[in-house]
Amino acid sequence: MIQALRNGIGQSQRRSAMLERDLLYVAVPSENGVARVALSVIGVQEWVNGVLIAVAAAMALAAALAVGAAVVVARVTASPILTLTRGAQRLAGGDLDHTIPVVGRDEVSQLGRVFNDMAGALRAHVQAVEDERGRLAAVLSAMGDGLVITDAGGVVRLINPAAAHLLESSSSRAGAVP
Repeated sequence: MIQALRNGIGQSQRRSAMLERDLLYVAVPSENGVARVALSVIGVQEWVNGVLIAVAAAMALAAALAVGAAVVVARVTASPILTLTRGAQRLAGGDLDHTIPVVGRDEVSQLGRVFNDMAGALRAHVQAVEDERGRLAAVLSAMGDGLVITDAGGVVRLINPAAAHLLESSSSRAGAVP
């Protein structure tokens, strides 16, 4: 009580001879003197333990929610990248008609658009090369003069029908050594 009057609050812990257990005493000055409260130390410890358990449970729940949110964010972030990767693999494999689905305006979506534009440009170039090859084949077939094209190793790479007739060979022998 003296401590409460001097400092505004007083506390002590001691064994109560009447109750035969440890008590925590807290005293504060009041208008009529000093107000004093006694609590069982075991009760206070049980209350503190209950609070600690509640805090630990709340922290465990918060950690589990944070992990769950991180997994969801990772999946949402990785899914467009995975779709883009699969689409790029199909394009790299020669499927130039494949279009990568693009949703949004983020960097991954922009990259998907660029891949789609690139595939369109490649389709146009491949079509132009095939058209040119068709024209060349038509010219070579209609040509009255014989034409044989070989590589540096002497392997026949192209022979038109007139040359095949003159050499008594087949135009299907292109790729063979004469």
